[in-house]
Amino acid sequence: MIVLGLLAALVGVPAGASPSVPMTVGAVSLPAQVESLSVDAVTTYRLDPPAGVIEVTVEATVTNTAPPRRRGDFIETPYFDSFGTAAIGPVVDADATARGRPLTTTIEPGESDDVDFVVVDLAPDLVYGSPQTIVIVYDIPAQASRSDYATRINEAFASWYVVGTGTGGAADIVVDVPERFEVDFTEEVVHSSTVADGRAVYRFDDLAETDAFFGVSARDDDALVKRRTVVDDDAFEIQAWPGDEAWADFAVDAVERGVPVLASRTGLELAGARSIAIAETATPYLYGYAGWYLPEEDRIEIGDEFDLQVMLHELSHLWFNGTLFESRWINEGLAEVVSNDIARSFGEEHLEAAPIDPGAPGARPLNEWANPGADPDAEAIETFGYGASYTVMQALVDEIGDDGLQALVTHADADLLPYLGDPEPEDSPGVSDWRYLYDIAERVVGSEEIADLFDEHVLRDADRAAVTARAVALDRYGALDEAGDGWSPPVEVRRGMSSWDFDAAARAMDDADIVLAGRSTLDATLAPVGIPVPAALEDSYESASDLDDTTRLLASLGAVALEIVEADRAVDDVGLLGRIGLLGASATADRDAALAAFDAGAAEEAGQRAAAVLAATDGAVAAGAVRVAAAVVILVGLALLLRRIRRRSSVAPEGDRLVEHPGDLGADLGPIDEPLGERDPHHDRP
Repeated sequence: MIVLGLLAALVGVPAGASPSVPMTVGAVSLPAQVESLSVDAVTTYRLDPPAGVIEVTVEATVTNTAPPRRRGDFIETPYFDSFGTAAIGPVVDADATARGRPLTTTIEPGESDDVDFVVVDLAPDLVYGSPQTIVIVYDIPAQASRSDYATRINEAFASWYVVGTGTGGAADIVVDVPERFEVDFTEEVVHSSTVADGRAVYRFDDLAETDAFFGVSARDDDALVKRRTVVDDDAFEIQAWPGDEAWADFAVDAVERGVPVLASRTGLELAGARSIAIAETATPYLYGYAGWYLPEEDRIEIGDEFDLQVMLHELSHLWFNGTLFESRWINEGLAEVVSNDIARSFGEEHLEAAPIDPGAPGARPLNEWANPGADPDAEAIETFGYGASYTVMQALVDEIGDDGLQALVTHADADLLPYLGDPEPEDSPGVSDWRYLYDIAERVVGSEEIADLFDEHVLRDADRAAVTARAVALDRYGALDEAGDGWSPPVEVRRGMSSWDFDAAARAMDDADIVLAGRSTLDATLAPVGIPVPAALEDSYESASDLDDTTRLLASLGAVALEIVEADRAVDDVGLLGRIGLLGASATADRDAALAAFDAGAAEEAGQRAAAVLAATDGAVAAGAVRVAAAVVILVGLALLLRRIRRRSSVAPEGDRLVEHPGDLGADLGPIDEPLGERDPHHDRP
């Protein structure tokens, strides 16, 4: 707040008479002290956009509370000969009256260029027992865009500071604006409001001097002049003040040039098909900022200066916001680094990271830097926070390079665990503040300087304790990773480490050690026959959110492992007779099915298949012997049969054929020694 400290000392301060006052014998008149003045006043600020002014009326009842007092032979009579009220100017057309009579009024500059005093010459002087009611009126005129003054007034927007005049909690402030304007006050001061005749009136009563100064902004977004540009399917609506086409041109150019480069630098495209508003406003100025991003509304509100670095900074918050990291300093630091680098590449003005001064006003660990609220040191805290966050983040980027920055941002945007492994769970890592950045920078990007940077500029004492616990857990995590021999640490372990819940991570590592020990035993059982540890066990171990399930799977696989080994051996060692005995059986197929089920983690099915294999191979040799014996018998029988057939079908020598006739068949054929005559070759049959 550029004038807050000054105004706290000036608000409602009366202007006393010169200390050199002529004295008269027997009576002395001398200037009264400021604390002897009581002021009860109502200050009304009436916004008139067509006229381009804030009309201010101060109706003050002033009372001299210092009575005359005897000083030896003299009576001292303290008095005030003038009264002044402070305003954030410039102030014009000041007048004052008392009891309907005009008073001489002057406008005197304050120590700051934007502070004016309206000073009224009291006539008569204000003495004890004679209070006066004074009405002071003046105007605060509109200032041009990009003016050094805070006041802006147009048909779409107005901003100014109000200053209450009053002592002892007797300052009342009234803000009177057209009803169409939405009004914002920089301080959360209790007030009432009424609406009548197209005007909205906000009243702040009985304010203490410390509360009687704040900023007011009034906006009518319907009166803004809107222009639209599209970049990579994202629509940007530029909302400028009427008559400030130059700012609209600047904003359009900044978006069209800057957004593609921002996407390239971060490695992230915008969501696509978004509608993002960029509004010209002076409201951030009232809070001491150049602009801000409102993520809930996808809206950037930014001052009227042609400052490309500031515009790029606010545009970068489309990526660098609370959805990326919770810690404010991280997003602000990233925004400063990227926006300044791009502005530099465009040949525009930019900032340079400066050494961090731990003795500077507002200095504190970055993890203590939050939104300032009502902290009286807010300006110093903000100045330090922005500078320190920029310097720390720039140092990190200088180490990891542009590729490292892109890897860091894309990893965080995807909500991936910083403890890498396979598979990657779908849920988030559990933290998204400075701890997430610390882990990603060190474990994903490979920063070696992050620990020293954080220790020097970021960590509080409680944070250092957490970092120490992390180091202990990391030693054990490394040992577990090595023991895994190619198996990624379980998700349960990686999630505990990523969320900095090191107690939970330690318990999970205890369970993981048990599984790895069981894996070694299982491997020793399977290795003699060359069967690998089941892939299902590795999958279960690596993906485990609860290692109890993996432990149960390991137990079930261990229970059938010997059967699987015996079944595999039985099929391979059955011998020739066993193979003959297994002809037509499914032992080999069952063995292959048992191995497949075992590898898939289906222990019960694998056991059943293995049992079937063993049952079949147990009688395979005997069955083979029977089959061989049967085959021999069959072969011998076949041989004898063939021999007999050959003997019965022997053929007689050529010449007369000897024919045996059963019974008396020969009587019908005639004498058997009768020549048969010539043989017909066509009927010569055996």
